[in-house]
Amino acid sequence: MPFIRNPSIGSTTLPTSGAHRRPRATLLKLIKADPITTRGKPMTKQHPHTQTNPMKVNGYEIGPSAKLKGADLRCANLYGANLRGANLISADLKGADLTGAKLKGADLRCARLYGANLQGADLEGAKLKGADLRCANLYGANLRGANLIGADLKGADLTGTNLKGADLEGADLEGADLPLKNQTKVQN
Repeated sequence: MPFIRNPSIGSTTLPTSGAHRRPRATLLKLIKADPITTRGKPMTKQHPHTQTNPMKVNGYEIGPSAKLKGADLRCANLYGANLRGANLISADLKGADLTGAKLKGADLRCARLYGANLQGADLEGAKLKGADLRCANLYGANLRGANLIGADLKGADLTGTNLKGADLEGADLEGADLPLKNQTKVQN
């Protein structure tokens, strides 16, 4: 009897011959019981931090409008985190992975983001006044309309970053990799 392997239901094999087909209810039980699938739980393709329910990282609730003032999130995995409108004033995010994070409108004034990975992050309209972004990876990030007054961006990678309408007054850009002129406009 020939069998087929269906990757969408893990290791369960289904007979291809009509005489040996199992009833639908039996197949559903097999799928739910299969240890390679989600053990009967609905599968999600989203990263855990992007879901609507807040997640806990280092004891802090991570989610939209989170209150994280002064939080210690050094080296935290916040990949794809939804922190829209979050209060991260003076938060320590040194070395944190914020790749693809949603930080639109977040308050990151005086936040420590030294060496943080913010590649592809959405920081549109974020408040980064006085933030420490030394050696941060901001490759392809969206900083449109962000407030970067007095921010320290020494050695930061700003390649491909959208800085349209961003306020960089007094920002330290020494040694920073800046976007090409045809990619964006830096406005003071």
